[in-house]
Amino acid sequence: MRMGTTTLFIICSAIWGSTWLAIKYQLGVVAPELSVAYRFGLAAIVLFAWCMVTRRSLRFSARAHGYLAALGVMLFGLNYIGIYWAERFVTSGLVAVLFSTIVFINPAGMRLAFGTPLSTRTLIAATIGVAGITLLFLPELDQATHGGSAGYGVAFALGATVIAGGGNLIAIRNQKAGIQT
Repeated sequence: MRMGTTTLFIICSAIWGSTWLAIKYQLGVVAPELSVAYRFGLAAIVLFAWCMVTRRSLRFSARAHGYLAALGVMLFGLNYIGIYWAERFVTSGLVAVLFSTIVFINPAGMRLAFGTPLSTRTLIAATIGVAGITLLFLPELDQATHGGSAGYGVAFALGATVIAGGGNLIAIRNQKAGIQT
C-alpha cells in the first residue's frame, strides 16, 4: 500500500501540529524525561506493529544500528526532553518560534559536515521567516532577556534545536550510506 504525497503531508501536519499541544497537557504530571519515554515508547510499539503488518525488515548491521540509535537519541530523545523542559518556562508558541531557527542550523551543519554550499537565497528566506515570527513574539523575547525564568526556557529550546539539527545531519548521513528507514 502506497500513500500519496497529500496523505503523507496531512499525517505529518496533524502529528507535528498537535505536538506542542500534547506537550502542554503532559507537563507537570510527570518528569519531562518520563513523558518523553512514555510518548516514544508508545510510538515504538505502534511502529513495530506497522513494520510487522507491512513485513518491513528491521535487520541492520551493527554499525547501522549505532547510527540509528544516535539518530533516535538526537531527534526523539534529547531534543524532546529539551523542548519539554523549555515549555516549563516559556509558552509553546515561543518554543515553536525558537525551534524555527533550525532553518539556519541545518544548512550550516550541512556545510560543515558534508561540504554542501550555503545558498544565499536560502539564508535570506530563513532570515525573513524567522524575523517575522520573532516580531510576533517580541514581548516574550523581551521578558526572556530581562532575567526571570524565561531565559531558561529560551536556552533549553535553542539547545534542543541544535540537538535536532545534529539529528538531521545523522539522518542525512544514514541516507547517504543507504540505510533504509
